Amino acid sequence: NLTNSIKNIKQLGHYYKGLAMIKTEKIPDAKSNLQWVLDSAISCKFRIKSEEYLSMIYIKGGEIEDKAVPCLKQVATSDIEP
Repeated sequence: NLTNSIKNIKQLGHYYKGLAMIKTEKIPDAKSNLQWVLDSAISCKFRIKSEEYLSMIYIKGGEIEDKAVPCLKQVATSDIEP
Protein backbone atom coordinates (compact mmCIF):
# COMPACT_ATOMS: atom_id res chain seq x y z
CA ASN A 1 0.00 0.00 0.00
CA LEU A 2 1.44 3.35 -1.08
CA THR A 3 0.11 5.23 1.95
CA ASN A 4 1.84 2.85 4.38
CA SER A 5 5.06 3.06 2.33
CA ILE A 6 5.05 6.86 2.55
CA LYS A 7 4.35 6.74 6.31
CA ASN A 8 7.15 4.21 6.76
CA ILE A 9 9.60 6.43 4.86
CA LYS A 10 8.56 9.46 6.92
CA GLN A 11 8.96 7.67 10.25
CA LEU A 12 12.41 6.42 9.26
CA GLY A 13 13.41 9.87 8.03
CA HIS A 14 12.31 11.67 11.18
CA TYR A 15 13.83 9.03 13.45
CA TYR A 16 17.25 9.04 11.81
CA LYS A 17 17.23 12.81 11.38
CA GLY A 18 16.53 13.08 15.11
CA LEU A 19 19.52 10.85 15.87
CA ALA A 20 21.73 12.89 13.53
CA MET A 21 20.62 16.10 15.24
CA ILE A 22 21.60 14.61 18.62
CA LYS A 23 25.04 13.77 17.27
CA THR A 24 25.50 17.30 15.87
CA GLU A 25 24.13 18.79 19.11
CA LYS A 26 21.13 20.45 17.44
CA ILE A 27 18.91 19.47 20.33
CA PRO A 28 15.75 21.46 19.45
CA ASP A 29 15.73 19.83 15.99
CA ALA A 30 16.39 16.43 17.53
CA LYS A 31 13.46 16.88 19.91
CA SER A 32 11.06 17.92 17.17
CA ASN A 33 11.97 15.02 14.89
CA LEU A 34 11.80 12.44 17.66
CA GLN A 35 8.52 13.94 18.90
CA TRP A 36 7.13 13.58 15.36
CA VAL A 37 7.91 9.87 15.55
CA LEU A 38 6.13 9.61 18.92
CA ASP A 39 3.07 11.39 17.58
CA SER A 40 2.85 9.97 14.06
CA ALA A 41 4.87 6.79 13.50
CA ILE A 42 3.10 3.53 12.72
CA SER A 43 5.88 1.43 14.19
CA CYS A 44 5.70 0.86 17.95
CA LYS A 45 9.38 -0.02 17.90
CA PHE A 46 10.36 3.39 16.51
CA ARG A 47 8.07 5.17 18.98
CA ILE A 48 9.71 3.39 21.94
CA LYS A 49 13.21 4.00 20.59
CA SER A 50 12.37 7.68 20.07
CA GLU A 51 11.04 7.90 23.60
CA GLU A 52 14.27 6.41 24.89
CA TYR A 53 16.39 8.98 23.05
CA LEU A 54 14.11 11.82 24.09
CA SER A 55 14.48 10.77 27.72
CA MET A 56 18.26 10.98 27.38
CA ILE A 57 17.96 14.49 25.92
CA TYR A 58 15.71 15.52 28.80
CA ILE A 59 18.07 14.05 31.41
CA LYS A 60 21.04 15.86 29.88
CA GLY A 61 19.02 19.10 29.88
CA GLY A 62 17.98 18.70 33.51
CA GLU A 63 14.30 18.07 32.70
CA ILE A 64 14.18 14.87 34.70
CA GLU A 65 10.95 14.84 36.70
CA ASP A 66 8.61 16.51 34.24
CA LYS A 67 9.92 15.15 30.92
CA ALA A 68 12.39 12.26 31.29
CA VAL A 69 10.53 10.19 33.88
CA PRO A 70 7.29 9.91 31.85
CA CYS A 71 9.29 8.83 28.78
CA LEU A 72 11.24 6.27 30.77
CA LYS A 73 8.04 4.88 32.28
CA GLN A 74 6.71 4.27 28.77
CA VAL A 75 9.94 2.54 27.77
CA ALA A 76 9.98 0.44 30.95
CA THR A 77 6.40 -0.76 30.56
CA SER A 78 6.70 -1.57 26.87
CA ASP A 79 7.15 -5.16 25.79
CA ILE A 80 9.32 -3.90 22.91
CA GLU A 81 13.01 -3.97 23.67
CA PRO A 82 14.52 -0.52 22.98
